[in-house]
Amino acid sequence: MSTGTGRNIKKYINTNNKRVTTQGDFASNTTFADITGLSVKLRAGGVYRIKGLLPVTSGASGGAKIQLTTADGLTITSGTVVTEFINSAATTAVVTTTTALNTAMGATQVLTAIRIDAVIRVNAAGTLKIQGAQNASNGTTTSFLVDGTLEIIGVTN
Repeated sequence: MSTGTGRNIKKYINTNNKRVTTQGDFASNTTFADITGLSVKLRAGGVYRIKGLLPVTSGASGGAKIQLTTADGLTITSGTVVTEFINSAATTAVVTTTTALNTAMGATQVLTAIRIDAVIRVNAAGTLKIQGAQNASNGTTTSFLVDGTLEIIGVTN
């Protein structure tokens, strides 16, 4: 693909798509756990656009929460993460953070999906993971459903 100026755009953009491969269930549990399938290695010095759509089910008293995290040394020098919590077709809560790693973002209500939109600049290379849990402990199960997706677009100059 050409930018029209003779430069190859593939040199500048690298896309990596991930999907949830195993349903994650949380009942009376607010402890974060990895959402299976949503992890990706990122390189030092890279700038990444992250977009995700996670189908979920949750009760009104449990809701759901997510966080971007790592276990192997990934550090981020800057970033903004916007997370939308959706009930049917309406966005019911929006959480924005500029502390991209290990910041809980959640809503306690009936949810059908969570949308993630982020831009981060990586300092030290490592693996980015998405984790989920109930936002408030409740006996009604919160589930992160199979086939949720995450698109990671690496953009370099």
